[in-house]
Amino acid sequence: MSGNYYMHYNLHLLGDDCNSNPCLNGSDCIAIYSSPYFRCKCLFGFSGVLCETKINYCEPNPCLNNGICTRINNKEKYTCTCSTPFQGKSCQINKICVLNPCQNESRCVETVHAPFYYCICNSAYSGRDCQNLILSCNPNPCDQHHKCNINYDMYTCECPEGTAGASCEKPLDICKTGIVKHGGKCEYSYTCSNDNNSGQTTQEQKSFQQV
Repeated sequence: MSGNYYMHYNLHLLGDDCNSNPCLNGSDCIAIYSSPYFRCKCLFGFSGVLCETKINYCEPNPCLNNGICTRINNKEKYTCTCSTPFQGKSCQINKICVLNPCQNESRCVETVHAPFYYCICNSAYSGRDCQNLILSCNPNPCDQHHKCNINYDMYTCECPEGTAGASCEKPLDICKTGIVKHGGKCEYSYTCSNDNNSGQTTQEQKSFQQV
């Protein structure tokens, strides 16, 4: 059997496929030896075989706590505009206590849930921001049930003669009050009496005299 035989060679020149500039969005075409004989080197912010897909680094939103995401064309990829009082690359840092929302010398503690803080109030105040005065004479803070009066943000005790202190708990040394004038000397003495009902000994003012 005789006849003519032909062999067909498909000659592919390296680099031919890049001549048509198949890579998109300003990417570079690089010739390779295997099909499809080229690959695209994408610019920042693009992906895909032909660099046809624009990457949205703000979707899903990486900014926490209602922060606003903005794409930027550098290695940082995006920036967050944080709502008060948050800070950090992704608005993940709570700094609300810097604003000092807690009143009347109370202590602020930051939390991860709204309203993102709570206040530890001192004993005289209540409310979310410790804004409410709850100072009361009930129960009576004054020693031995002396009369208690509220005066703005503090209480005072009406102490009987010879006693002093926030709760009338201290005997008053009258000689230290400056009652004696013009270089005179003061002597102050006490007597002790026993309360038969309670068995306690109480101290009472006896007298003072100018010497």
